[in-house]
Amino acid sequence: IETGAVIGSGMMGPGIAGALALGGVRTVILSRTEEGAARGLKKALAQLALLEENGLAQTQQAKELLSASARLEETVAGAGIVIESAPENMEFKQDLFARLDAIALPDAVLASNTSGLSITAIASKCKRPERVMTTHFWNPPHLMPLVEIVCGEKTDLALAEEVKQLLV
Repeated sequence: IETGAVIGSGMMGPGIAGALALGGVRTVILSRTEEGAARGLKKALAQLALLEENGLAQTQQAKELLSASARLEETVAGAGIVIESAPENMEFKQDLFARLDAIALPDAVLASNTSGLSITAIASKCKRPERVMTTHFWNPPHLMPLVEIVCGEKTDLALAEEVKQLLV
């Protein structure tokens, strides 16, 4: 997995994007607007700077791997992993994942940062539910390691292990 997209520029998205970039993944922070995406990128860069200032990580490469966009289709179409950090609403997430499934690369990982919704239910409208999983981060994600990976009934377990190695 060399490229990623993180949907959401609010509380969790920028930190998740930073975690991916620290893992060497070229990552785009996606928001509904260019302004929101730019704010998310600014926040992610500030979080990485905080890590560097406190001697917790070398972040220059990660900073260079981050960018921002409001172009969902274009960004998702080129990403090896897509992680959404959107409101906890089942219908919204199901519709979003069906849309992601239709535009993502056939081998792309589609992940949710949900903390309480069923990933099996979220993936139920996807044609490739084996590519769908939960990557649940704790807040703040740039300081806390990935909490858990939750597999749905049809999630490819080998793929989940690959994602775990990337994020832990």
